[in-house]
Amino acid sequence: ATASEITSLGYSPGQDLTDTADDVRAYDWLLEALDTEIGRLLAGIHPALLANTTVLLIGDNGTPPEIVSEPLFDSSHAKGSVYQLGTHVPLLVAGNLVTQPDSACDGLVGAVDLWRTVLDIAAAGAVTPQVHDSSSFRHLIEDPSGTSARKEVFVQQFDPNGTWEPDPFAPPPGIVRHLRGL
Repeated sequence: ATASEITSLGYSPGQDLTDTADDVRAYDWLLEALDTEIGRLLAGIHPALLANTTVLLIGDNGTPPEIVSEPLFDSSHAKGSVYQLGTHVPLLVAGNLVTQPDSACDGLVGAVDLWRTVLDIAAAGAVTPQVHDSSSFRHLIEDPSGTSARKEVFVQQFDPNGTWEPDPFAPPPGIVRHLRGL
């Protein structure tokens, strides 16, 4: 949204709209602004350089609970959980390897796969990285209808989140692990 659209609703640009009637709208504005700025960044790259560039952009930590639409989805299964809405994050790819712009891919990949994919794109196949669980998804960039190399992705949640102060009278916080397959 433009600054005038935001101010016409009685808000100031940059105002925190958390827990307001327009918090979902504000989240959409945030994503729209991010999309605009990424577009500006790519437009600022010289065409000759851009023709030999692949851009990978990944989000983190899932959908915020405040944005989840109940009753369709359970907000306790959003960001901060090991459920689909907490682990399914955006992964956007732009550049010369993308053969089907504006397409979506249902292939299963994990953040750890970025390492092998970047090596594959850079034609560094002879390099043996220390990341042993990484699988290249370059073939999915080139063909979004392709088959994912993964059948499952490991996710984990450390609880509590943040700094832990040891308590000599209580056991350490648990680590919740969950392995999901397709």
